[in-house]
Amino acid sequence: MEAPAGGALRCAGCYIPSMHSAPLPQAALPAVDSPPRRFLGNRSYSYEHVGRYEEALRDAEKSLELQPNFIKGHFRKGKALKGLKRYDEAITAFQEVLSCHLNHAEAAQEVVDCQQKLQELTVSTKDNLPRLLSQQPTSPSSLVHSNDRVFIPRTVVYTRSHGGQSAPRNVTAAKPPSSTLYPIWVGNITSTITEDMLRSRFAAFGAIHSFRILYSRTCAFVNFISKAAAESAFQALQGLNIEGTTLVLQLRNPEHSNLNAGGGARKLGK
Repeated sequence: MEAPAGGALRCAGCYIPSMHSAPLPQAALPAVDSPPRRFLGNRSYSYEHVGRYEEALRDAEKSLELQPNFIKGHFRKGKALKGLKRYDEAITAFQEVLSCHLNHAEAAQEVVDCQQKLQELTVSTKDNLPRLLSQQPTSPSSLVHSNDRVFIPRTVVYTRSHGGQSAPRNVTAAKPPSSTLYPIWVGNITSTITEDMLRSRFAAFGAIHSFRILYSRTCAFVNFISKAAAESAFQALQGLNIEGTTLVLQLRNPEHSNLNAGGGARKLGK
């Protein structure tokens, strides 16, 4: 028997033609075997596997509409965004996975990979910018549509499930000397804990590239430039009490996987 045209991929009941075959019809979801969100997650994987990233992203987002805390949906969204080279958005999606699943090693590695891709984009842009400027004057609109993308890192983002006191604000971040960052996940974050409170504690241990606070997930990410600084902060601040809340820390770079089991060495601030 001949193989199906287009090198079709079958996965968990999904039939996804390759990029060069006919478009996939809008078929009905399976009625019995799997819930719609699970089907969409599987189909998103299949689309991503054959390089159809827009369709993969659409299915992942649909699965999250059905169940906003669907971990697999956030992961599949991150993979699709990574395929589309929207690395900053992909990092956000993978961090959603990590906020729900503390030890999701694959999501942690994807964050590191996307950070490296962003750094490569930044270096490439710096190398190409003088050449672009020497060719002709560049208007803001032409720069936006240029093939040489300019990356402006988003350093601080706040999300709340309800109205809060603090509005988003940008903070000038130090640029990392290498492509790797060393994130610390901070759990038990409440609406009374501000970025300034965290910065005053963590900045004493070394240069920080960025903060990300997810109030709706009761957690934050502190991205250190130095591996040693991240380790020192983790050891010293594990169990720190702020505003009546005891913080729980996790090192999120895969290089630190052997350090999380024992936790921090001491606890402060009761």
